[in-house]
Order: sequence, then C-alpha cells, then structure tokens
Amino acid sequence: MFPKSTTNHESRAPCPGSRLSVQIGKTSMSVIINGEQVEAAGKTLADYLSASGYDIRRLAVERNGEIVTKSQYAATVLHDGDTVEIVRFVGGG
Repeated sequence: MFPKSTTNHESRAPCPGSRLSVQIGKTSMSVIINGEQVEAAGKTLADYLSASGYDIRRLAVERNGEIVTKSQYAATVLHDGDTVEIVRFVGGG
C-alpha cells in the first residue's frame, strides 16, 4: 500500500509566475463561412443553407478544403472551427 498523502492539493495556490487558463461556460461555437464568423456549429450544412436563403441548385460548397457534394448536405454537420466556402453560380449574358 502507498502511504496516505498529508498534503491538501485542492487548497494549494499556484506558484508565482505559473499560468492558469480556464475557459468557463463557452456558449457559442462558430464556423467561418466565406470569411465571416457565424454561429452555425451543430447545424447541418443543408439547414444552414436553407435558413440563409441559398438556392442549393446553383451552389458549390467546400468544407475544410474538401468539396461537399449536394447529396451530402443533409448529413454534413458543421463543427466548431470549420471553414466553409460557398460559391453561387450566376448566369448572365
């Protein structure tokens, strides 16, 4: 058996010069979409596109450097820190 410790680690103050970093209560998670920070983490790509008014018939989407096919929009969940580029095709003449 190991001897019982008599030191109370919970009441010990940090050493001078030490760094303590604690993040408390992070409530929003963001995704970078076309260069702008957006609170969309946890949503599917299809949900985000629909809520933002995009016509998915005329889009190309890239997530973290990978092309996302239209058939994957509903299954692709956006995560905190993702980078998404959305390109709209515009016809003219």
